Amino acid sequence: MTTTRRPAADTPSLGTDGEFCWMDIKTRDIAGTARFFSATLGWHFAVDDNDWRRATTITVGSHRIGTVSDLAAPIYPPGTPPHIAYYLAVDDVDRRVAAATTAGAQLIVAPFDIDQGRIATLIDPFGAPVSLWHRKDSHGWRHPAGVITAPHRMILGCPRPDETRRFYQETLGTNLHNADLIRVRGAAVATQWQLVVTVDGDLDGLGERATRSGGDLAPPITIPQPPHSIRRLSTSEGVTIYTTAVTTTPATLPPFGLAAQATRAVSAGTNQPEPRPIDIPLPQHQESLNSGSDAPPRSQSQDHQQHPECVPEPNFKCR
Repeated sequence: MTTTRRPAADTPSLGTDGEFCWMDIKTRDIAGTARFFSATLGWHFAVDDNDWRRATTITVGSHRIGTVSDLAAPIYPPGTPPHIAYYLAVDDVDRRVAAATTAGAQLIVAPFDIDQGRIATLIDPFGAPVSLWHRKDSHGWRHPAGVITAPHRMILGCPRPDETRRFYQETLGTNLHNADLIRVRGAAVATQWQLVVTVDGDLDGLGERATRSGGDLAPPITIPQPPHSIRRLSTSEGVTIYTTAVTTTPATLPPFGLAAQATRAVSAGTNQPEPRPIDIPLPQHQESLNSGSDAPPRSQSQDHQQHPECVPEPNFKCR
């Protein structure tokens, strides 16, 4: 029987080098998105008056966790689906881009400089878009582990989690200690990284707030051994966050169940059997984001390439 190991106390958290470090919500309804996530997760949305672009920022308590971009802006083509773009902290953008494209990734935005470092965007060899960010200083997520409703883990449903994890670890040089890769059915599964946040145990109340705010909290997806579950929280546009209830002391939350089995056994080099595939419902618009290799999503690409002021963190300014 496969077991899940609790991470060591010194396991790097999200936001550290080698981990995911930022998010940007792309929406046509900034006000509605703000109302929804404020009502359901308690996120605070405000215009950053210190930013020359007056970007909308997202905070949990005193911790800044993301920004919001308006898909109604002319830099986005009609039909760009609402979604969330995620950024991965790497040691050397140019070197990692070269290695990734050699390994089969598709380069969407060539590396370019910003005041806070250097950025590029790829679609990994398995179909998931991701932006690489070599940061100056400590920009990005800086909240401590265990903050309720702040970014907790990343999750990716994909057909071949072992190969996918090896690509991120060996080719991109990342750790992904805070990411769970789950094997899902289907040879042509549309993949995209998703965020998981922890919530207090009142999931019924969360569902009621989601419904009142025009969105939805999907039924739980049970991940056995240990028995954890995740639930998809979606806005009326289909912007999606996954939630999991706090069942242990927040600062020592373990990775949940099957996801950890599917990935940590691989990284540990054990002979544990691969877990059975499970069905993870794709978020609304997932197919359109990933369909067509000749038409990559513009979520993390041409907005940087054509309009370099559209970058992940509010105070970024391109050189």
